Amino acid sequence: MIGGSRARLGRGFTLLEVVIALVIVEVTVVGVLTSLTLSARLLRRGEVVQRVVASAESVRDSLALGASAGADSLLRDEGWVRWIVSGEGRLRIVGSSDGMEIDVLLESMVPIR
Repeated sequence: MIGGSRARLGRGFTLLEVVIALVIVEVTVVGVLTSLTLSARLLRRGEVVQRVVASAESVRDSLALGASAGADSLLRDEGWVRWIVSGEGRLRIVGSSDGMEIDVLLESMVPIR
């Protein structure tokens, strides 16, 4: 019996054990790559939102000096910004950057001329 167990220890892994180990490694690698892809996409969206919000705040600051009711838009290198000023002076801004439309919904009151 002792000689038989020594022979078994020196044989190595079975094919089934190797296949199971490879499946576990594959699932782990796919999970990590999926997480990295999702993180990169969310990072890009965050950068786009930051640019759109900066443009929207710039437009809001310009309109704070006095605006007329209506809608207009501004085209920039990285995208566009559209805004609507209601008769009561409520301001709504929508922006886009890198082909991704972001509804900022930066509502505030501006003086109406």
